[in-house]
Amino acid sequence: MCNDKGTGELLKSEVICSHLFTVYESQDWNVAKYVDAETGNTITACGAKLPTSKNVTIHLHGTWRDNPKYGRQFSVDYFDVDLPSTKDGVVSYLGSLRVGIGKEKALRVYQKFGSSVWNVLERNPEQLLEIRGISKKIVSRLTKKLEETRIQRKIIERCGDAASVISPAMLNRMINHCAKREWDIMDILEHHTYQLMEIRGFGFETVDKLARQMPDFKPDSIVRIIASLTFLFERAESRGHVCLPKDDLIKQMIALLNNQFPNAVNEEKCRQALNLAYKQEAIKVTSGMVYTKRSYDQETGIVEDIKRLMTTHPHQISNIDDFIKQYEDENGVTLADSQKEAVRSSFRNQVNIITGGPGTGKTTTTKAVLYVHDQVFGSSSEPVLLAPTGRAARRMSEATGYPACTIHSAVGYTGVPELDERMSDTLEGNLFIIDESSMADQFITNILLEHIPDGARVIFVGDPDQLPSVGAGNVLHELIRSQVIPTVKLNVIFRQAQDNPIVENSIRMQKGETSLYFDGKRFVLFEQSDPAAIFKKACSLYVKSVQKFGLDNVILLNPYRHKTPLNVDRFNLNLQHLLNPPIEGEYTMRIHGIEFRRNDKVMQTRNTENAMNGDIGYIQSIERCPDPDNPTEWTYIARIEFNGDGEIHEYTAEMMQDLDLAYCNTVHKAQGSEYLTVIMVVSGVHEIMLQRNVVYTAITRSKQNVAIVGEEEALKRAIRNDKSETRYTLLGDRLHSKLSK
Repeated sequence: MCNDKGTGELLKSEVICSHLFTVYESQDWNVAKYVDAETGNTITACGAKLPTSKNVTIHLHGTWRDNPKYGRQFSVDYFDVDLPSTKDGVVSYLGSLRVGIGKEKALRVYQKFGSSVWNVLERNPEQLLEIRGISKKIVSRLTKKLEETRIQRKIIERCGDAASVISPAMLNRMINHCAKREWDIMDILEHHTYQLMEIRGFGFETVDKLARQMPDFKPDSIVRIIASLTFLFERAESRGHVCLPKDDLIKQMIALLNNQFPNAVNEEKCRQALNLAYKQEAIKVTSGMVYTKRSYDQETGIVEDIKRLMTTHPHQISNIDDFIKQYEDENGVTLADSQKEAVRSSFRNQVNIITGGPGTGKTTTTKAVLYVHDQVFGSSSEPVLLAPTGRAARRMSEATGYPACTIHSAVGYTGVPELDERMSDTLEGNLFIIDESSMADQFITNILLEHIPDGARVIFVGDPDQLPSVGAGNVLHELIRSQVIPTVKLNVIFRQAQDNPIVENSIRMQKGETSLYFDGKRFVLFEQSDPAAIFKKACSLYVKSVQKFGLDNVILLNPYRHKTPLNVDRFNLNLQHLLNPPIEGEYTMRIHGIEFRRNDKVMQTRNTENAMNGDIGYIQSIERCPDPDNPTEWTYIARIEFNGDGEIHEYTAEMMQDLDLAYCNTVHKAQGSEYLTVIMVVSGVHEIMLQRNVVYTAITRSKQNVAIVGEEEALKRAIRNDKSETRYTLLGDRLHSKLSK
């Protein structure tokens, strides 16, 4: 029955109807026409994998909306289908299950069993084997599909109004996860709802909405309060925090839990929950800070491994200056005093840090260290060159002539728990150089240091004035702040870099100087104030630059991914339209609102076995092929190459959920990359992201040209603002306490 009360008012409704025809269909979305059983009117519905069976009764649950382009539509949150009893209904429904039963086989099934086929399938499905063309495999698929459908309907019915928060993909993950754990799914849903937070996509806010529909729900239950910690710590980690001040955490707990239920919990109740979580070893508390156990173990693990590496004493190396002189003579260079000191320190100490801005010779210093190491150790020289991203590792290898790889691949980390349990214990090597180390978060640094053997030298190379890592922690900054790790800052700008306006302006930015040098060619400001004009100009510049230098050599950078009219997602969709429009006859894959096409530039957004978060790739092809689970249906596969490594990975529609377009990117995601041309959007609408380290990191991604599009006053505000958000971590303090003695 339709509960709609008029145009423009959004109300939850149910429409009982039957399918007419499908207007549009992709891998995860379709628009279809239905006949309303109550009024006989034709309605348009849109949603995820809507049912297309004819002659069956369908219950659509959702909201009426007015689309300015397509008119009145019913936006479907979830649906369920009545098992049909008529011949046409049974034939249509069996075919729609996509288990290998076409129209002819379905007709034979109905002729044999009539409307009692559902009883047969429930009690004795083997009877279907008597029908020509029905195999054991088809029967197995059919019974499994019907059981899944039955469970889905029970879940949807039990969740009531909250069912709209569960997408079809989430519903399948819930069923599979519970089956794998041998959980009674309805018992978990009704009585242990917050355990669903173990499943990807089921965050606290989603699960809390489901819990409110269950008989055991109490807004002040200790289980609910402890469950909220997962959400709060995940949010904190997304902002770079490793831990949270206890009092701040309690305030956040009260605000979150009382949002829908005023005065449900108080400070005392939250402290009781924290004490219980501590006793359960779910959290750690120290120095007024609260950690998850995982974050605490990572931070203290880094400290213990740094101590282990710094307190081993291999034989002393002499004649370093002689080897430095040899390097200078053989390569026709003269190292600055700070560079020489960095090389000496690298062999006097087991753990070192080399820092410096653009043009100060970090790469030359790294090459000198590698040269000296080779002279000292000869055939026993085993340097390992690492970087946080594939692009940074490739740059490192090209610059030094030595092979380099990502930290993730070196330690065997894939992001897949089952595979990561088999990571190697120890890496082989006696010198480890980690470039772009400001990008390395606490998680990956902890894993790396665990794998470095006793006696090896470790050198962190990076620029602490850049943005900190995307992940939690501020490792390079904290290592320097501890004052216990030898640190050499390269402070000489070399002649070949002195005339480079990018280097000149990066130095001015570091000093907080807002008067930048614009030469009209290599460093340019395109003054615009209106966001629409900024958007148009930035897109135009990007297209022209790509036509001149190639897609690999140009990047458009923007502070926000989703917020404001100037966001990465909006830029990406427009740039895709301009550079890679659809071609008639070519297959595409529509995922979370993006229609991916052949030749699209894409970015991985989650660590997986195929690629790491931040890896850039290109879609080589999209092909249609028979569904391995149902040969009568088609599925789509995208073939993608990441980081130009020549390896092709096959991506299903489910795997494509972890991809975004990558014509435009956030400044954070661009760290470790280098381009001939960088176009940076700077506008007053970006508010709190107008920070010095944001624009500094952006312009230092360029080797040749920088174009800033936007407001000069916004740029000046960003340069003046050196107060980036504090990241809560005690790594520096722990290191100082442990090693200063």
